[in-house]
Formats: sequence, structure tokens, C-alpha cells
Amino acid sequence: MPQEVAKGILQRERRPDGQAEKILYRVGPPDMWRAESGMSLAEAMARAGVSLIQADRERVAGWQRMYAMLDGTDQQTRLRVPDALRNRQLRALAAHRSDRGGERGRPG
Repeated sequence: MPQEVAKGILQRERRPDGQAEKILYRVGPPDMWRAESGMSLAEAMARAGVSLIQADRERVAGWQRMYAMLDGTDQQTRLRVPDALRNRQLRALAAHRSDRGGERGRPG
């Protein structure tokens, strides 16, 4: 199964002209590095051509970074969402967003 997932990721990272998009890094949740029996999911993905770095368990900084990419205050990196997925992606982000105590970027 990890090989199929990796293949799908690599296919989606191709531009319409067939060239591979330049990917600086991919992030995976910490549980991907747990090896229940033998190889971890992260290791299996790496062997299939999709290397990952382990995400930090601290989500607030990630949400704040995402908001900076969405509102354009982060000039180095912008969050790019293909037109075909834009409405679905924005609905998903809105569904996961929470604002406890008025603190922006604090997930629920």
C-alpha cells in the first residue's frame, strides 16, 4: 500500500507538461515513524521515492504559517491550490479552523 500511495503522490506532483514539480520537502505526521512490525510507513514511503520529514507535534505554529501563506504576508512561500480543488480545499480549511479565546491560528 505505501508504494501505491507514493506513486500517487509522485503523479500529482507533476506539472501539466509532465515535468516534476520542484518539491522542497514533504511533511508527515509523527506516527508515520512508528515501526509496529518491521519497517515504518515513513521508511516504506522513502523507499518508494517519497521522502518525508517528521512534523512537529506543535500545530499552532503550522496554522499560523498557513494563514500567513493564505493572506500573502509570507512573501517567500505562498499556498498554491489548483483551481479544480480550490472550493473543496477552502471548505476543508474552514471546517478545521477554530478560534478559541480569540487567538488566531489556534486549532480546535
